Amino acid sequence: MRRTATGMIRHLLFGSGVLRQIARHHRCGVILMFHDVEQESAEEFRRLLRYLSDSFTIVSLEHLLDELTGDHSPSSMLVALTFDDGLRNQRTVVYPILSDLRLPATFYVCPGLIGRATTTWTWEMWCRLPWLPETVRQELFEGEIGAVDPETITNWMKGLPLHKRTQLEQEIRARSPDFSYTERERNRYEIMSWAELAELDPSLINIGSHTMTHPDLPQVDRDALIHELKDSQALLETRLARSVRDLAYPNGNHNDVVAGAAADVYRSAVTTICGGVHPGDSRYTLKRIGATINPEWTSWLLATHTSRTHRC
Repeated sequence: MRRTATGMIRHLLFGSGVLRQIARHHRCGVILMFHDVEQESAEEFRRLLRYLSDSFTIVSLEHLLDELTGDHSPSSMLVALTFDDGLRNQRTVVYPILSDLRLPATFYVCPGLIGRATTTWTWEMWCRLPWLPETVRQELFEGEIGAVDPETITNWMKGLPLHKRTQLEQEIRARSPDFSYTERERNRYEIMSWAELAELDPSLINIGSHTMTHPDLPQVDRDALIHELKDSQALLETRLARSVRDLAYPNGNHNDVVAGAAADVYRSAVTTICGGVHPGDSRYTLKRIGATINPEWTSWLLATHTSRTHRC
C-alpha cells in the first residue's frame, strides 16, 4: 500500500512539473549513468532524452566539470550523459538517437576486452549463472551468502578478493559447459568492435576508459593498477586517434590509492556513488545517478538524490 501511494505521489509530482522545478532548484551538476538500451526501448529512451533536454541543460562531461570548477554554481541543473562497458547497443541504439538530437555523451570502454571477450565478466556471470542447476548454485553459494539467484551472486562476487573471484568464475564456467548467450543477451551485452568505436563522432561522443579488463581496482597490485589505467588509455588513444582523459571505475570501486593513481593519468574519474556534483567536489570521486529510461523515475531521482546532504 505504501509503495502504491509513493508511486501515485511521484506520478502527480511529475505530471504537474513539480519534480522538474525541485531538480532545477538544486543548481548542481548531475552525471547520469546508463548501461544497455535495447532496441525495443529506443523510443522510450528518445522520450527521456527529449524530456531531459527540454527540462535541463545537457552538456558534455568536460563542460560540466569546467562549470563546477571552484565555487561557481550553475544557474540551473546541468546534466552529463555517461554509458558504461562499451556495449554494442550503445552504437546501434543509443548513438543514432544522440546524433539525431545532437546531445553529447561519454562512453566508457574496456579496450582489453575488445575482440577477446563477448562482454565483461559481470554480464557474463549474470547470463551464465541461470544455466547452473539450482542444486549446483546451492552447493556453491548457499553456505556463503544464503541465496542462489544470479543477481545476488553476481553482486556478491564483485566484492570478493580478485584471486577468489577468478577461481569462482572458472568453476562456474566449468560447471556450465553447454552455456551460450541468447540472441537477446547478445543484443544487450556484446561489446563494440574497434570499427564501431571509430564510427562515433568525436565532436559528440567522448571516449573514456573503463580500465583495460574491468577488474576490481582496489584489489589489484600496483603494477596491475598502472597497467589497467595507463595502458587502457594508451591503447584507446592509439586505436582511435583521439584523446582519452576520463575514467570510470569498474563497479564504481575505488580507494585513496586508486583515486590517486587515476589523478596521475586522467582529468576525471566517476564512481557509482549516488548523488549530484557540486563545486569543490573532487574530480576523481565524482558521483553519478544510475538512471532508467523512464522519464518519471529519472525525474524523481534528479529531484531527490542530488542535494549535498543526500545519502543513498
